[in-house]
Amino acid sequence: MGRNSLKPPDRDPHTGIDHPIPSGNARRWAAILLLVLFALTTIGGLLFAFL
Repeated sequence: MGRNSLKPPDRDPHTGIDHPIPSGNARRWAAILLLVLFALTTIGGLLFAFL
């Protein structure tokens, strides 16, 4: 029970595989994916409204 007790483990206890460190790159890709989904739903909604 030291300082690291509140930190999530770096290693998966079941598989022993190191968890990838979430970096700004992953956050950027998530933002891009959200923007693409928003654009597709907007275009789809406009097409559905006009057809």
